[in-house]
Parts: sequence; structure tokens; C-alpha cells
Amino acid sequence: MKKNLDVVRANVEKAAFRSGRRLSDITIVAVTKTVGVPEIRTAIEHGVKIIGESRVQEAVKKHEEIGDLVEWHFIGPLQKNKAKFIPRLFSLVHSVDSHEIAAELGRRAGGRVVPVLLEINIAGENSKHGVESLSLLGLENATFDILSFGMTDDYVVAVEEGATHLRIGRGIFGER
Repeated sequence: MKKNLDVVRANVEKAAFRSGRRLSDITIVAVTKTVGVPEIRTAIEHGVKIIGESRVQEAVKKHEEIGDLVEWHFIGPLQKNKAKFIPRLFSLVHSVDSHEIAAELGRRAGGRVVPVLLEINIAGENSKHGVESLSLLGLENATFDILSFGMTDDYVVAVEEGATHLRIGRGIFGER
């Protein structure tokens, strides 16, 4: 795993340099779907600071064992009935894909502000989640610091295209 992390970090650093970006502006989110707690602990020992989880029930169990040793991001499609767990476990939700989910997160926030990223299916692909049938032209009175795209197979290009958050699973933990 250390070797995998070193390769990912080196590739990100090279891509950042080629595109005139600072490495400090790019965040690696280690995706732990189906990865066990021992492997996650090893990743933390090797410098992983942010975990990305796409299954709420799996995240709840892992969080009980790992706690706040890392920052937790939710990266998967979210069911309305699971939204109650999100505000207390996750510092960022990458995958708000409907008004209903956004409203439910707001109801479950308990007075806190829940940082979220809106997921938009701009290509209209059936395999992708996100708000559909919209052509996003801009946002009213908003400034953003986060652009989350890029996974194991395309993170180098994502860095070169401006991504700030990369969600990498296989590239760190290997095939599952």
C-alpha cells in the first residue's frame, strides 16, 4: 500500500507541476469502500488524512473503530433514510444529487452547516448519479474552492484539468 500511495502522490505532484498548480491545492481522498479497518489504519500510518466512503452503514461501523483519526467524506449516492447519519460522521458530502437529499440533510443538520458538493449528471449517462435535465450555466452569488472529480483511472488528467479533490480507491488499496 505504501508503494501505491507513493506512486499516486508522485503522479499527482507531476501533474500539478505540468499544469502550473500547487500540490497543496490538491486533496487525495482515499476511497475505502469494501476496505477493512486494518488496511485503513495502515493507510493512515502512511499519511492518509481523508477517507471517502460511499456506503453509510459501512462508514458507521468503520467510524466506530477509527473515529476522528481522519477526516471523513461521503462520496456515494445517498438515500434519504440514511441522511440522518451524515452530519455527525462526515465533514463533506460529495454527492448531493437531488433537492430531496439536500432538504433532508438540512433537516438533519441539527443547527450545523453541512458542507456539500452538488452532483450534476451533465452527460445524461444512466450509470451516473446527479441532478438531471439541467444545463448548469453558473451559480448566483457563489464562490467555490472545491472541484471534485478524478478517480483511479483518470486522476492525472483530473489534476491537469483543475480538480481539487481526487477520489482514489484501487490506486491506493489495490483491486478488491
